[in-house]
Amino acid sequence: GLDSEMTLDRWDDSAKITYDHRVWNELCSLRFVESGHNAVIMGPVGVGKTFLATALGHAAVRRRYRVHFERTDTMLRRLKASRLDNSHDAEVRKLLRVDLLILDDFALSALDAIDTAEVYELIVERHRSSATVVLRPTDDGICQYWRSSRALPPPVPTPGAMGRMLAAGRGWTF
Repeated sequence: GLDSEMTLDRWDDSAKITYDHRVWNELCSLRFVESGHNAVIMGPVGVGKTFLATALGHAAVRRRYRVHFERTDTMLRRLKASRLDNSHDAEVRKLLRVDLLILDDFALSALDAIDTAEVYELIVERHRSSATVVLRPTDDGICQYWRSSRALPPPVPTPGAMGRMLAAGRGWTF
């Protein structure tokens, strides 16, 4: 869920991080949610990616959008477990119904084929109809690892999934 302490009014504008304020202002307008676009937010650990995405989530809730925030690994474990009790379709439908899906710590380690298929299906089904924000740290070569697509192994065509994600949005780096 959304941490109640992470709101736009609690963001420290004097923090010594660099980002494009125009892009941030555009994200805060929530037009990307209204139009079903996406955002990939990348930066080093500790710069405030999770804080900013959570604050966007709170702003969206105040504007009556349905929001779901979850660490990606937690979501994938929950979806795997839901296959055991036949609640998988219902769990996926919940993720597809929200207006804004925020996935923190996206693909920090390699995903197995089932996780890869889950991510691919979510991206494809939400493409241009609902907004998704993906948060990725860039420390210790993780960003290069992710960009090389080793985090999303075959058989799922990673460039297609991430291409859709970025085609309907933009990247934002600290």
